[in-house]
Amino acid sequence: DEVHMFSKSSFNALLKTLEEPPAHVKFLLATTDPQKLPVTVLSRCLQFNLRALSPAQIAGHLAHVLRQESIEFDSAGLNAIATAANGSMRDALSLLDQAIAFGGGRVERDAVVDMLGLTDHAALLDILRHLATGDASALFATLEQVMERAADPAGILAQLLELLHEIGLQQFLPQKNESADDPFAEARDELATALDPEQVQLWYQIALTGRRDLPYASSPRAGLEMTLLRMLAFLPSSAGAKTAMSRAATASASVPRTPPAQASVSPTSAKAAISSFEPRPAEASEPTSMQLATEVTAPAMPAVVSADAPWEQIIPQLGLKGPYRALAEHCALRREDGQALLVVSAEHAGAATEAIRSRLIEATSAFLGMPVKFVESGKSTMTTPASNRSQREAAARERARQELDESPAVQVLKHRAGASMIEDTLQLSDKEPTKE
Repeated sequence: DEVHMFSKSSFNALLKTLEEPPAHVKFLLATTDPQKLPVTVLSRCLQFNLRALSPAQIAGHLAHVLRQESIEFDSAGLNAIATAANGSMRDALSLLDQAIAFGGGRVERDAVVDMLGLTDHAALLDILRHLATGDASALFATLEQVMERAADPAGILAQLLELLHEIGLQQFLPQKNESADDPFAEARDELATALDPEQVQLWYQIALTGRRDLPYASSPRAGLEMTLLRMLAFLPSSAGAKTAMSRAATASASVPRTPPAQASVSPTSAKAAISSFEPRPAEASEPTSMQLATEVTAPAMPAVVSADAPWEQIIPQLGLKGPYRALAEHCALRREDGQALLVVSAEHAGAATEAIRSRLIEATSAFLGMPVKFVESGKSTMTTPASNRSQREAAARERARQELDESPAVQVLKHRAGASMIEDTLQLSDKEPTKE
């Protein structure tokens, strides 16, 4: 077991045996880190990747062991142990031994929950009920009772995530979570029916984010409380619209109005109050100067580029992106005998695939209104928009280097500290310098 812990000399000795194994010997090597084994050992072994056991499989085997040992147990306690084992039968058996000792020779759910430091499932269900009803006082009263048992905030969020996962499955796959031995199945079914699926998904995402951000909170409990407050405050988009309408109806019904002398004193329902309400037409007013400026000033139109414009100005009008735009910037445009020639240098001709050429020719021909032909130049370099831009950038970099080199601060650093400028690290700013 854990064969990756062998030393180098131990592996060498094992390798000699594996090269000529005796017929009556079978080596069974187990490890959780196969990448740590030497390649020479791995190449001489058959590898089997074992998957983790499901909680149901672990609970079933634990029940078989307890029946053989004539030890009383309940299924809820075994399910808690199986979940805590995280797919490992070895860990499950170790926890089972602890649970038997902790429970005085019995395995019961309450004792297992206390031993593992878990939060009671009933309290988690109460938390979700209070979130559903929006009762903040009851929510934090339940949380206070849970925290009195020294519960771990991260563990509470993990159990809430597990519970929301079960409720979400129950909403879409009712048969998946059916269990005759689960005492909380009925309560989960009620929540799955009462809660909106969008609400369950939103709570799950909030709890997941809250658990991730828990180490960054001022304290674990504060992080847990803020997570619950977010779950209490936020609603799905569809539910938010309904809630806003409901609040508006309630506000309209509760605002006192001065009734006319002939009015009846019978109360008006919220629905009637909303239906009878008609907004007043907006009164005409003199437009302000800001309104006039907004209405009169027309949006700036993009500059119109003609077909006779330089190629560098035409390229942005073609709507090309990615490799098509890159190839266009490495071409030169020439007009001869009623047709246009796109000339590319030999250095960049390799990037001109058939698909890129066709797209570039099509876009250029549509803009110029004339046939376009693609030509490869024998020259390695030529004047193109890309080369012009490189020259401008080089000139700007040289000017910036000279200005920086002549600045008083740099001169002081050079003379007093013996500093020197690393020109490769010089970066040009996109913003124009401000002059004061």
